Order: sequence, then structure tokens, then C-alpha cells
Amino acid sequence: MALWIGVVANSQSEPPGLLVAVLFLVPLALHAWLGWVVAQWWTLGLAALPVVAAVVVGGLGSALWIVVILLELFPGAPLIAAGVYARLWQAEKENPADDHLWSF
Repeated sequence: MALWIGVVANSQSEPPGLLVAVLFLVPLALHAWLGWVVAQWWTLGLAALPVVAAVVVGGLGSALWIVVILLELFPGAPLIAAGVYARLWQAEKENPADDHLWSF
């Protein structure tokens, strides 16, 4: 998001469509990947970190943190949860005897 604001939004020219698509899809993939890699439900709490960063950078008077909250509520946090769920589901399929996988 910082890259988008600093480079693309502040420029006077229109960015290429491919760049816009990549800058839109990469954060989506990173959220799902984060959930997959960590595979713990507390990972959902990490969705608050961009909100804290937006408040620190923009201040409470800025609308930036509101936009970041909306982007973390959907699609950020659900993608993290989907990554965690997919990883735990795969682990359960591989070893159904592990009951501790679904615990918080």
C-alpha cells in the first residue's frame, strides 16, 4: 500500500494496467500465504499491524487508517483465515490422529 501511494498515486501519469493488476493481486496472495505458513489462528491478529502503521503514519485525522481497516476486514483477515484453515485441513488429511491441530 505504501508503494502504491508513494509511487503510483503521487505521479501525474496513469500506471500500466499490468502494474495495477500485480499491485492488487500481490497483497491478496501475501495474506493467504501468511496464514498458510504460520498455520496458527493467532495469525489473524497480525491483520491489525497495517492498521497501527496507518495510524502512526497518517495520524488519527487522516482517512488512511479507515481505508486500511476496511481492507483488513475484507479481504485481508478472511484470506489469512483461509490460509490457516487450508493448512490445518491439509495437515489433518495427512495425519487424522492429531487432535491438537484445531486448538487455539
